[in-house]
Amino acid sequence: MKWSLFLKGKFWLLGIITIFLPIKELMITIGFLVGADMVVGIWKALKVGQRIRSRRMSDSVTKMLLYQLAIVSGFLIETYIIEQLIPITKLIATVIAIIEFKSIVESIEAVTGKDLWGKIKTLIGRKSEDLSNA
Repeated sequence: MKWSLFLKGKFWLLGIITIFLPIKELMITIGFLVGADMVVGIWKALKVGQRIRSRRMSDSVTKMLLYQLAIVSGFLIETYIIEQLIPITKLIATVIAIIEFKSIVESIEAVTGKDLWGKIKTLIGRKSEDLSNA
């Protein structure tokens, strides 16, 4: 009897994992960005002289869970409700990635004192000018 329940549980878990395989890369990417933001935030705290508190680090865990839940929710809505009419999952992941990237850049700017965001915008502006001239 216990063996039967164990197998049923494994089949359910395998089914759930299979459903979410198409968004595996998005979830890993967002996880990487949140982790990178936490590492850069710790680096910033050490350089600026702030205390590293467990409360601030637990915010990263909460943020990770909420971001992953947003991606999963968007995927389920896109797949089962609107039937891939609008790429909701990728839009959600893009917004989250931009937020995390901006946070990472701001933390690096605080440590180095250089305006990285301005340089990035200038670089993107140059690239668009090169494309329009071609």
